[in-house]
Amino acid sequence: VSTEFKIKYVHESLEENLSPAFYMVPAIDAKDSNTIYINNYYTNSTDAMSLFATLAHEGYPGHLYESTWFNSTDPHPIRKLLNYSGYSEGWATYVEMKSFFWAIDDPTVAQALEANQDFSLGVCARVDMGVNYEGWDREDTREFLDQYGMGTDETVDWIFEAVVAEPANYLS
Repeated sequence: VSTEFKIKYVHESLEENLSPAFYMVPAIDAKDSNTIYINNYYTNSTDAMSLFATLAHEGYPGHLYESTWFNSTDPHPIRKLLNYSGYSEGWATYVEMKSFFWAIDDPTVAQALEANQDFSLGVCARVDMGVNYEGWDREDTREFLDQYGMGTDETVDWIFEAVVAEPANYLS
């Protein structure tokens, strides 16, 4: 199984609607076709740490590693059709959190970045349950986010649209 990969960029017409980066799981008959897409909408020189953590999540040691390792075990083809997003996202999020400690010499700063990411994911997961299980509308979402000083129109719209478009994504 090849561990080589290609980096491609999201077409600008899709930038506002896709995540900062994503790993494309190879087709069942092309297991060596590893591709990571980067969304330039989210990349800038002032947020290099975010891109580093995202690439750890999507690449090595995240989804790309997980996929190439799994394929190296020569699994039965039916196993490639099954998807356990909680396992996969759990692994990739774990290594994303560890990436802060690999990139930053000061463990206090790395812990702060890790805690911030944990908090952000937790807030999004709570909004996901509120919207998709409890029936929150945008105003309910704003009231919840206002508790954390995050109730701006832009933030409310972004999180609300994200959890409506992909229910339970943040929960995995």
